[in-house]
Amino acid sequence: MILGHGIDLVNQNRIEAVLKRYGERFEKKYFSDTEVNNAKQARMRTEVYAKCWAVKEAFSKALGTGIRDGLFLKDISLVRGKLGKPEIQLNSKSLQKLNELFSQCKNIDLHVSISDEFPWVQASVIIYGNTFNP
Repeated sequence: MILGHGIDLVNQNRIEAVLKRYGERFEKKYFSDTEVNNAKQARMRTEVYAKCWAVKEAFSKALGTGIRDGLFLKDISLVRGKLGKPEIQLNSKSLQKLNELFSQCKNIDLHVSISDEFPWVQASVIIYGNTFNP
């Protein structure tokens, strides 16, 4: 069953402006080491960060909480599976938050989809799980 769904739309020009103004401070505050490394290796660094930002925001909306109560954007990381499929990697804090919010569920899975057409990036995150009665 679907437990939560969130979408977000990001303008790459806005991310570029923030990168120009704050540079490394912006990267270190909001992105995981994996995301920063992926962006540095990419041909289009801004596009990588825009996709990461959209996924982080979409995930927080799917949770139904947004970014608050000890959850930070850096706790949520966009990674790629073996075949390039976008996936979310959660650190221990964000995983704990997910499990607290959906404690009545087992086998929680996250589904991520990203679309882009310059300058826009859109991400959708669906939280899926099986409910059970304790």
